[in-house]
Parts: sequence; C-alpha cells; structure tokens
Amino acid sequence: MPTYDRADYLDAAFAAIFNDGAAAELSFELVVSDNHSTDSTPAVIADWSARHAQIRSVRQPRNIGYIDNYLSVHRLALGEYTVYLADDDRLDFAGLRKVIAFLDETPDVACAQTPWELWEVLDVGPVKDFYSLPEMRRFSKTNTIELLNMIIVGHIFPEICVWRTEPMQKIFFAPFRAFFFFVHLANILEHGDVVFLPQRFYRSVGVHPGLTPRVAAGALDVMNNRDAYEGGLQYLALRCFQYLGYASVPEEHLPVLRDMIRTFMDNRLIAASEMLVASHGWFRASAEFLIRRRAAGLLPADLAAELSYLPGQAALEAFLEVFAGMPTLRSIGVAGFGDGEAVRRRLLEMRPDAPVHITPGPDADRLDPAWMLVLAGPDADRQNLLDRGHLPGLILYEADIARLYRF
Repeated sequence: MPTYDRADYLDAAFAAIFNDGAAAELSFELVVSDNHSTDSTPAVIADWSARHAQIRSVRQPRNIGYIDNYLSVHRLALGEYTVYLADDDRLDFAGLRKVIAFLDETPDVACAQTPWELWEVLDVGPVKDFYSLPEMRRFSKTNTIELLNMIIVGHIFPEICVWRTEPMQKIFFAPFRAFFFFVHLANILEHGDVVFLPQRFYRSVGVHPGLTPRVAAGALDVMNNRDAYEGGLQYLALRCFQYLGYASVPEEHLPVLRDMIRTFMDNRLIAASEMLVASHGWFRASAEFLIRRRAAGLLPADLAAELSYLPGQAALEAFLEVFAGMPTLRSIGVAGFGDGEAVRRRLLEMRPDAPVHITPGPDADRLDPAWMLVLAGPDADRQNLLDRGHLPGLILYEADIARLYRF
C-alpha cells in the first residue's frame, strides 16, 4: 500500500482490513510506504502498527513520486503472493482467498489478473465492473497473440491482480514512458503463465462519505498518459510476437495492429472523457477530452448539447489555475456579473482558500488592484478597471476563456 498525505483515508483503510473477519483467515503482512507525507500519516501508521504486528512500514526520506513509491513498496514484499491496495480502495477478502486458492493449485501461473468493481460511493453504489470476463483465460508464451487480441479488442487494463512475488520482483522496473501495467503483463510471461479470472476481489471507490475529496492518481493518468497507453500496447505487441520467434511485428500484420491500437485509443478517449465528466470536477480536462472526441468524430451532437455547460466551468477552473501559477498575486476580483456573489461562491467551491472579492466592493480600498487577478463578466467596464489601477494582462474575461474550451 503506497500512500501520501491521506491520513484519514489510510486510517479508514486500516480499519476496513483489520475489522474484516475474512481478512483474519489469511496469513498476511501489510507493507506500507509513506511517500514523505506532510500530514498525520506517520501517526496513523504508528498507531495501527502498535496494535497489529502484520503492518510493516517505511517512510521515504523525500517524495519520490507515485510510480517509484508504487514500485518500491512491491519490492519490499516478503509474502508468497503480492496484492496492491490503494489507500482509498477496498478488498473483498472472500474473493481474494479464491484467487489465492487457484494460484496454490497452479504453481506454473505467475500472475492472476481479475476484473474489479467501481463503486461510485463506498458501501452505497452504484457498482459496475471495469471489465468483465465470461470465463477463465490462460496464456503462455505459445498463445501470446490471443492475449494481445483479448487486451486490445476487449479494452482491458491489466491493473488488478495477484502476483507471485518472486517473479514479480524480477520485472518491476519503471518502463520508459509506457503504461507499466501493459509492460509488466508482457514481461511476466518470461517467468510463468498468466490467467485472467472472472473472480473479483478489488473495489475501486469514487466517493467516501465524510472524507475530504481527493485527487486520484488514476485521474491524472487519464489526463496525461495517452501516449503512455499507446506505448504500452506497442511494447506488449512487440513482446507477444517475439515470444513466438519473430524479431519484430511481421510487416503483413502491421496495418491491422495499427488499426486495432487506434481503435483502442479512440475507445479510451470516450471512456476517459465520460469518467472525467461523471466526476463533476476536472472541468478543463473534460472539455479538452471532448474537443478531441469531436475532432475524431466520436462526439454525438446530442451529447455535446447536453454538456454545453462544461466550457463555462472549465473557464473558472482555468482562471484559478492562472492565479495559482502566479504566486506574487494577492487577491482575485469578480467584476461585471449579474450575480457576482454566485460566481464568487462557485470559485470558492473549486478552491476554498482562494482570496475572492467582488470588485468594486466594500473592501476595495484595502486591496491593491495591481496585484489582483480579475475575472470579468459580460458587464465589466474594462476602462474603469484600468483607471482604478488594474493591469491589462490581469483582466481575464470569462467568455474569452470559455471560448478556448468550446467543443
């Protein structure tokens, strides 16, 4: 379990594990790597470690980034099998025991992949599967093209699995810029077979009632890692052909493979934009993804109309990012809106600590206009703002920003 600055989530995750009777029936250790948290994470780990000898923890001397923390904590594992658990997700230990029982009976299998459940709200739902399998599929070096076809055509992300620890630790390295789950799937075949089981044991949770909303690493991947996904598929494809004795992908297969990967990426574009929109956040990223969907001919007109509110929300988010990127600024002004207070509240919902003021307003005299970023509405008088000392480059019209994100 890698973690960083999520003390409340970590505390709840520990409670879910150690209060689960099914977990008590397993012999396990819980390896936690604190990526140099700045909150009360060390105290939470110390408190639970004092009560449960299964916890073994390490604190990084500095923040080493998510991927390195993820890889390093796997390399610290001592058990026969290794399972990843995000500090904000949950395990179904009854399902996990079934996967482990399967691995106990098949020692030549190095990795058991499974689908996982997406819980919109913890313990409430709705629940859906990230992907589904009608039956078990087993792959070795002899049928790698079947594996490649299943991954690409089925749009499967091999992220949740039970690793046999010894072979896993031989392949866990940061693989260039490629999405490492595809890379690890390719490389584990050097050490044993891979099975995909219909059994589920992992629950990815969107909202935890009562806990502060957090940024998920997966959401950042959705926004930034398109090239990494494509690179991971290309890595997997090359290895699949090399296991069959080819030096490279045979030329006659290249057009079909390229088309398959392009279709996968188009489907990923749709899935990613839908995930971002459903999160009711990441407005700018959602709009950017929808622009790409429209350019690829994948955005129906009725859906575009339904989501027509997004450019305006993206404009507010982008405006706040401008403010965050200019740390010398001291305040935010809202001017020229019919309901300036509603706009101010919306900005505060996005960034509660933002110093937002209606301008001109009762506190205008104590705020230096030269150090204020102004969000200007349709009724804003630009010349009046300039006459009052606001700088021209710090007056941003909401309509101008929103125009950048129209789709």
